[in-house]
Amino acid sequence: MRETARSLVDLVTRVSVGYLFVSGALDHKITGTRFVRSFQDWGFPQPQLLAPAVGWCELVFGALLALGAFSRLSASVLAAVMVGSLWKPVVPQLRHDHPGLGDFLSALAYTPEWLLLLLLLGFALLGSGPHSVDWRYASRKGGRSSAGGLKRSCRWV
Repeated sequence: MRETARSLVDLVTRVSVGYLFVSGALDHKITGTRFVRSFQDWGFPQPQLLAPAVGWCELVFGALLALGAFSRLSASVLAAVMVGSLWKPVVPQLRHDHPGLGDFLSALAYTPEWLLLLLLLGFALLGSGPHSVDWRYASRKGGRSSAGGLKRSCRWV
């Protein structure tokens, strides 16, 4: 019962995070010039190239994460996107608004970017769980260990 509940929490969380990135990417594609302008305002180099690349990463890897396919890779790429999102637009504003270290860390803990980064790092480290394409592929290849995890040969999924 406990394992079933945990696997359902993993499923709902993974699909929700993946959907968030897919829907965000579709929104960026619809309002592409505004997304590029935001990258310019944040000081990213070559925003006309970087913004579409980030949008495509969000779309492709968000969809893969939602499906539970190549979950560790997908979560790692999306975590890198979140680090960039924290580093340029979020952290400078928080440092300005919350100059003390304790206030800054408290404010950082409440940002969606930080929480998404933590979730993505969890998926990158632990995988996508039993309700995923990765798990089905590993089980067909005989990649499950006796503890229910993926064997070393399938740890990349």
